[in-house]
Amino acid sequence: MSFSFFDTWLDITLDGLTNLALATLIFFIGWSISRLLADLVKRFLTSQNVHDPLQYFIATITRVTLTFVSLMVALDFLGFDTAVLLTVFAAAGLAIGLALKDTLSNVAAGVMFILFKPFTIGDYVEAAGVAGVVEKLVFLLAK
Repeated sequence: MSFSFFDTWLDITLDGLTNLALATLIFFIGWSISRLLADLVKRFLTSQNVHDPLQYFIATITRVTLTFVSLMVALDFLGFDTAVLLTVFAAAGLAIGLALKDTLSNVAAGVMFILFKPFTIGDYVEAAGVAGVVEKLVFLLAK
């Protein structure tokens, strides 16, 4: 009596569970590394006296990007066609970027103001036909 069907089913199941466990391990290692690197980036930016909202923004971008990369590596390990997923995400990112073009340019302008600090309190500023003295600087990047 042959157990080839049972042996084949058992082998496939064990291989699948092993791959799933390894992919899960890959993702959690990548996730842990992304959190560690985001913390290191935040510490570095703190040591460079970068404004708090910008520290949070850059650390969050670092963490999300590295977590996404670890997810793609884990899905690739499981045999998913990650090229198709990346194409879908790129197309969605392009559509969202075009839809939020003005908002994203305002965010970029805010980041540039935080980085380069072109104005200080008490400066006389003239822009777009409006002139005045800077009384306070407000940054709306929330923590």
